Amino acid sequence: MTGITARAVKVGLAVSAAAGIVALTSSGGHVLLLDVYLLCMGGVLLLALVRTTRAQAPAPRGSLFDRAVAAMRRRPPDSGDPALVRELELSTYNAFHLHARLRPVFRDIAAPSAARTLRSRPRPRGRSRA
Repeated sequence: MTGITARAVKVGLAVSAAAGIVALTSSGGHVLLLDVYLLCMGGVLLLALVRTTRAQAPAPRGSLFDRAVAAMRRRPPDSGDPALVRELELSTYNAFHLHARLRPVFRDIAAPSAARTLRSRPRPRGRSRA
């Protein structure tokens, strides 16, 4: 007999003994006693089934909540140039820093892409080149 079954039998016997004592000592309410007894025995049986299922299923390494907390505690990987990362962080603190220091950097980064876009755009027909 497994530990789960032994525990369920012990609790079932305790509930049965308590129900027997109450049935012998009380004069009425046997229908209510039967309802409570069946409810307790159903709970014991259900608990035994849940424990057996949990024992047979593989144990997860952690809950979704634990994994989410662990992911939040990990530092995100550094992205690229440390100087650019520092400039981005400073620009979040001060708008003047964004316009004075970071805007030229972004302009240099975006210039090749903007030039490609302008070259690939069709020109209007009505105008002449100057």
